Amino acid sequence: MPTHKSTPGLLAEAVDRNWLAMQEVVRDAVATVQPDAPVYMTIAVGATALRQRGAVHEILLQMESTDVEGAYLVLERPAGAYLPADPMWFACGLELIAGLALQGKRVVVGYAGHPFLMAAAAGAAAIGAGSWQNVRAFTTTRFQAPRPGQIRRRATWYYWPAALSEFSLPFLDIAHNGGFLSSMVSGSGTGNPWCQKLVAGGQPSTTGFREPDSFAHYLDALRGQASAARRPTFDATIATSRSLLDVSDRSIVAAEANGIFGRQRSFADSSDACRSALLVLERGHGALLRRARARLPR
Repeated sequence: MPTHKSTPGLLAEAVDRNWLAMQEVVRDAVATVQPDAPVYMTIAVGATALRQRGAVHEILLQMESTDVEGAYLVLERPAGAYLPADPMWFACGLELIAGLALQGKRVVVGYAGHPFLMAAAAGAAAIGAGSWQNVRAFTTTRFQAPRPGQIRRRATWYYWPAALSEFSLPFLDIAHNGGFLSSMVSGSGTGNPWCQKLVAGGQPSTTGFREPDSFAHYLDALRGQASAARRPTFDATIATSRSLLDVSDRSIVAAEANGIFGRQRSFADSSDACRSALLVLERGHGALLRRARARLPR
């Protein structure tokens, strides 16, 4: 069976004539190198360009006549945000995914992480994440050398799937001492051996829960959430996405009421942006996605 090939892609700071022409050149070159392999077109869009619906429409217009099996999306985060809070950016991202899926193309969203669990409602077939933060959210600053004297401190984070948020070990110690930790380490996606270290006894910061455990737990939990995100119908899928946000909001409120804060990795600011994008998606593409749901590539 032929393997899938993904074309190289040039980041579109602006979706202009030059970028669109380069996409065609790359597509044609890949087709001549290995004509029998299913090809995924890489579509890498800068944060500013993605906020422009005209740019999204230009991409979709070109892709409508592009003979590829699917699209691999790389969407730069606004201002390098790990958890974006820009509703227009989210809305245009979902519109791009929906447009490609409705063309019959299998859509894989790379550098995605848990914010793009909502992509299931738009018809995405898969999302791609990774261990480190720089493979869960694409931003060009991650590929630049640190400034002289710049010090980057690492912290170990625990992903609480219900809250769609991550918490550092010092705040998990607060959760442990207040009797709230069991609420954070229970339920779907948290019954794995890595996070069980946290409830083995003692304060979490003393249990040996370290970065490898954090990464493995995050990816295991995210895989479970992604598998459950896509439902047989559009209405059921979008309802599942909204339910994720509802549970996240309640979980964050409960955690903060117990003195446990996710700080820059709390999903609180992203929740409203996701709700807005889902509403825009439903109003703009809901009818088409309802009719086409059974035929969308998986």
